[in-house]
Amino acid sequence: MVAYEIVDKKSFTKELFDGKLFDNFLLVSAEIVIYNTFNIDGKIKKAYYSGEEKEELNLDEYSGWEVIRPVCFYLIKGKKLPVSFKIVLKLGEDSKNKFLKEKEINNIPVSQLYINIRYEDNKIHCIAACSYNEFVIDKSAEAKWDEYIKEYLVKAGIDITKIE
Repeated sequence: MVAYEIVDKKSFTKELFDGKLFDNFLLVSAEIVIYNTFNIDGKIKKAYYSGEEKEELNLDEYSGWEVIRPVCFYLIKGKKLPVSFKIVLKLGEDSKNKFLKEKEINNIPVSQLYINIRYEDNKIHCIAACSYNEFVIDKSAEAKWDEYIKEYLVKAGIDITKIE
């Protein structure tokens, strides 16, 4: 697990809340602290949808970030900065499997691949995380996910520094 500090906070938050950089991720949870604390559970409540809608929408377990992003943007926009926010994103199952195949990660029981984004004390940190289905000694999947997130951010023009 590697943590990066985002150097240009303004362009990163614009991309996070008003761009499409993370739209291929699913939202696990979000906490936005402004004048109140707003918590968003990204888990889809399938009881809300009709049977026809469930089939048509092909719902995942979690909402796509592109669906929840406008709600979060609405909460943070304005003249004042938020006190803090925490956003946990993960790759969907198909994207995770594609990543594992491309990076030749075989025989490692990877459960989920996450990005944790935290804004606090006027700093933004982005932390890549990997969870497993069972205890593993081989952390090569985690190292490859860390490197992928670094490359992903840099390729998007996000200026980062590694936190030691």
